[in-house]
Amino acid sequence: MATGAAALWQPQEEGLREICAVLEAHISPNSDQARIWQQLQHYAQFPDFNNYLVFLLARGQGKSFEVRQAAGLLLKNNLRAAFVSMPPSSQQYIKSELLPCIGATNRAIRSTVGTVISVLFQIVGVTGWIELFQALHQCLDSNDLDHMEGAMDAIYKICEDVPEELDVDVPGLSERPINVFMPRMLQFFQSPHASLRKLSLGCINQYIVVMPSALYMAMDQYLQGLFVLVKDPSADVRKLVCSAWVQLVEVRPSILEPHLKNVTELILQANKDSDDEVALEACEFWSAYCDVSMPPEGLREFLPRLIPTLVSNMVYTDDDESLADAEEDESFPDRDQDLKPRFHASRLHGSENGEDDDDDDAVNAWNLRKCSAAGLDVLSNVFGDDILPTLMPLIQQNLARTDDESWKEREAAVLSIGAIAEGCITGLYPHLPQMVAFLIPLLDDKFPLIRSITCWTLSRYSKFIVQSLGHPNGREQFDKILMGLLRRILDTNKRVQEAACSAFATLEEEAAEELVPRLEVILQHLMCAYGKYQRRNLRILYDALGTLADAVGAELNQA
Repeated sequence: MATGAAALWQPQEEGLREICAVLEAHISPNSDQARIWQQLQHYAQFPDFNNYLVFLLARGQGKSFEVRQAAGLLLKNNLRAAFVSMPPSSQQYIKSELLPCIGATNRAIRSTVGTVISVLFQIVGVTGWIELFQALHQCLDSNDLDHMEGAMDAIYKICEDVPEELDVDVPGLSERPINVFMPRMLQFFQSPHASLRKLSLGCINQYIVVMPSALYMAMDQYLQGLFVLVKDPSADVRKLVCSAWVQLVEVRPSILEPHLKNVTELILQANKDSDDEVALEACEFWSAYCDVSMPPEGLREFLPRLIPTLVSNMVYTDDDESLADAEEDESFPDRDQDLKPRFHASRLHGSENGEDDDDDDAVNAWNLRKCSAAGLDVLSNVFGDDILPTLMPLIQQNLARTDDESWKEREAAVLSIGAIAEGCITGLYPHLPQMVAFLIPLLDDKFPLIRSITCWTLSRYSKFIVQSLGHPNGREQFDKILMGLLRRILDTNKRVQEAACSAFATLEEEAAEELVPRLEVILQHLMCAYGKYQRRNLRILYDALGTLADAVGAELNQA
């Protein structure tokens, strides 16, 4: 494959040794990275530096896999920046050295080669590297696991970035690359090797949106494959099946329609999968289904089983135990107090100056619990009060369990009440006075996560709480909630502080001038919080102060 000038290039031992030494220093944990960077910049001046890197990656027998990988990753970055301006002989040498390594016996080397190939492919395109497709094709047909896996890994990385590039006519190739790969990938659905099932399904899923004719023509085979793989022993494969169905319902609902009942049943089973990531992927289906305005009647028969599944998925799991047992202390590191769809997206405008605390990521990470609450929210907006006969007995049953062991079930029940605040308001209306009266004492619950979720749930009913001001007891109830939230703004637990500030800001927007009589006590609490909050929660406190100013206007100057 290497021709002409490319075949003549050979590394010099001394150069190879020096570059290896720098790469070894580069990957050792306590080295002087600034100095190493300077050395690498110096080597980069030599026109054949990247030849050395690809030589090490491809032929560095006797060198550690870590050094060879480091050479490959450096090569990848150099190609991105400078492949086009390299001498043609170097370009050709790099291409020809990569291809024989697609099936390298070491998985880390194979994976690095796949990454470099996909980056190079994005630069030169199909027409600039016909040999790549011949090599991939040969590897797929080789029946050798390393070669098949290496080829699939490279194809997967290409599909992830530029799937449409494989669906083009290429002079010199009798077929579009995707037309050649698609039947092989579908065959891999039946492979005994989980890695090949996962990579092939992952590749094809990248084509659901662009839908090349190669997939459209093979749709029945693809769907039948999904029905088999949904029971796959590998959780990664099951997750990809759920992801395929979610994407299909979002962008190609007509394709799923004939199979909808079957798919919905399987998704409902997957929603209870022992693997949380599979369950999360399945759970995305409900919102996707409702968002694309599929006929809701198709879901109605599943509600009596779906709603209990969502509610049980809202309960904190045992591996969250540390959240509850953590002593309530300001200085305690933030724990995962997750609340359904981020209080108010409008509330936390994120941190404009980019200095968001790392722990925000853990807290705000999307997970099965939040996705289930979001699903319940969407279902309540589609089916309205029709979900109440199934849901309310579950909520009542969970709230009736008052022992300490059942706090997680109680917390999930309060989350459920908040999730349905918009969709089921008509059916809940007659019960709201008792419901709100029941929630108020939970603001002082001994479990911090019950205190915080109660803040959020009460805020979801702000409109009702403010409308009730004209009714008997309405003012008394409003004051209890207002004072309860202010107490929680001064909670010892950071997560509760955050929930209380957000909930208070929501209540402020609804209540507006009704806050004026309580302005002094509100400001006392907010100023006290100002003295005790750490940076993360100060943002939310400023938000509450800003909302207060909007709500009461000039009255603030009088205070």
